[in-house]
Amino acid sequence: MTVSEISSRPFEAGCAAGLAEGTTVRAAYAPERDLPLLLGEITTEEWVDSIASALSDRVPRTSARELAVALAPRHSMRSA
Repeated sequence: MTVSEISSRPFEAGCAAGLAEGTTVRAAYAPERDLPLLLGEITTEEWVDSIASALSDRVPRTSARELAVALAPRHSMRSA
């Protein structure tokens, strides 16, 4: 099973990519990434990019991006 096949279940996707449970969520909601999004200082796309960047030292960049997109609100992301 690939990350993209289960991206509708983001909490399982990280494990499928070989990350420890919770790694993707911790990266996504770390204050230095989450707070700028909540304050409107960055866009959802920029938030996704920052998550992918944080994960890319642990998984391939493509997988990191898929994991980040899986966490983004569906209405705020274009087809990635």
